[in-house]
Amino acid sequence: MNPTLQVIGLISGGKDSFFSLLHCQANGHRIIALANLYPPSPDPTITTNDADSDDLESFMYQTVGHTLIPLYADIISLPLYRQEIRGTAVNRAKEYSTVLAATTTKDDDGTTTASDGDGDGDDETESMTTLLQRIVAEHPDANAVCAGAILSSYQRTRVESVARRLRLVPLAYLWQYPELPTTRPGLGPREEEEEEEEGGLLEDMAAVGMDARIVKVASGGLEEGLLWENVCAEDTRRRVAKAMKRFGGSVLGEGGEFETVVVGGPAGFFKGGIEVGVEERKVVRGGGGEASLSFTGGRSVQRKSSRADDAGWLDKLRIPNRLDKAFEELLETLDHEGNHTPASRPT
Repeated sequence: MNPTLQVIGLISGGKDSFFSLLHCQANGHRIIALANLYPPSPDPTITTNDADSDDLESFMYQTVGHTLIPLYADIISLPLYRQEIRGTAVNRAKEYSTVLAATTTKDDDGTTTASDGDGDGDDETESMTTLLQRIVAEHPDANAVCAGAILSSYQRTRVESVARRLRLVPLAYLWQYPELPTTRPGLGPREEEEEEEEGGLLEDMAAVGMDARIVKVASGGLEEGLLWENVCAEDTRRRVAKAMKRFGGSVLGEGGEFETVVVGGPAGFFKGGIEVGVEERKVVRGGGGEASLSFTGGRSVQRKSSRADDAGWLDKLRIPNRLDKAFEELLETLDHEGNHTPASRPT
């Protein structure tokens, strides 16, 4: 049996980081704290046209909707730690360098300190290092960190770099998730194609009751009217899929086509939800049809749930097969020593 890990959950507010945490919990691990990075306060001496925007347009971090992040401490009942993002994307390579910034030391109080001897201390990735160091100091039993990376090697390798330097196990339960075979039986070729177009991952999120509101659109066909719609809802999934089929892009928003903020989810994980009134949402328009939401308010709302509600989502959470059918059949022909034992000899 795999040991239970004490996990720090990296959250941006978006659907992927929270859904990865659901899988983390379903795999028997314990989430002990939440971690978030937010944009620095604007310089009052600099006048810009997007002063109301929450979007730092970081290479690494989602920042749209960051003003709602403090509410997660209430609706998930976990300590939340936040760190201001410092620096920019100095190192823009797909694979983040770990060799030049790989040494760690332990202080007398047991705190693990990572060095950044390559001069990448100005890279925005290193803000994560500072944040996780602080959390580990508060929670010495922490030994893992969970992120919502799906297809971005850029994001995954940076999380792994920081995790290794702090001796944390990096977890990314959604990595390559769209490429994993489905466990849903009885789908014909046409239905499988439709499911892929709609985004099987979004359907899985809907199955457990995730409510992820679109807070930014930045792709052809994704109109401003989609803002604050639940991307997990069937109608919204179809609208997004239709736009991506026509203009190209990812139905999961992996290319920055849209971004989300989670306002609710399964009762076993979320103890409540987030409410934001119409008057507390302001549309910020950018070039090329881009639009995002800025928030002037919001509140956490607690809810009552039964024990059945608390545990029910685990039965609805789809755990993808690790192997497709052909490899599963091959695996069945292997004995415990790893020798091939064919069912019959070829003729």
